[in-house]
Amino acid sequence: YRKAGDYTTPELVVPETGIPGVDWETCMTMNKNWGYSKFDHEYKSVPTLVKLLIETSAKGGNLLLNVGPMGDGRIPQESLDGLRGMGAWLRVNGSAIYGTRAIPALNAPVRATSQGNRLNLFIDQWRPGAMTLSSLRTAPARAYLLEDPTLRLQTTLSADGVTVTLPERGPGTLAPVVALSFDESP
Repeated sequence: YRKAGDYTTPELVVPETGIPGVDWETCMTMNKNWGYSKFDHEYKSVPTLVKLLIETSAKGGNLLLNVGPMGDGRIPQESLDGLRGMGAWLRVNGSAIYGTRAIPALNAPVRATSQGNRLNLFIDQWRPGAMTLSSLRTAPARAYLLEDPTLRLQTTLSADGVTVTLPERGPGTLAPVVALSFDESP
């Protein structure tokens, strides 16, 4: 990818490693076309759209999501449904996206962003039990779910890194976020 102007804009793809050292945004369609096509019904699902947002943010980019309006200016219902679904997820987890920094090399089984003294871990698929973050060498002061800050998660620090223990029963929502708060920048 080459820088053209203030930032780089890969289209229809999130670069595998992001584009370190360059401001960038992925330009993505909600279905297969940039404009409206009454024959294109291959709209991305809400989980797919949220995963695109998480992947782009965790790699240091912005997501520019294209909506192709119909000839009369209305937005197709499938696009509205996708945007509303993303909005619902962001109302709960938006602080893990907005104003954050990329953490592309966390060496963990999850995507992550940081914000001040907090790491945000995006859980794609809930797996109860231990999740080790081998690149972390500082114990968090607190670990919790963004959607339920009262639910404290157990963490331990060892030579292997920080281990977060996820409870047997997950929140049952799309891409829950585990927040790790530290007393100082980790």
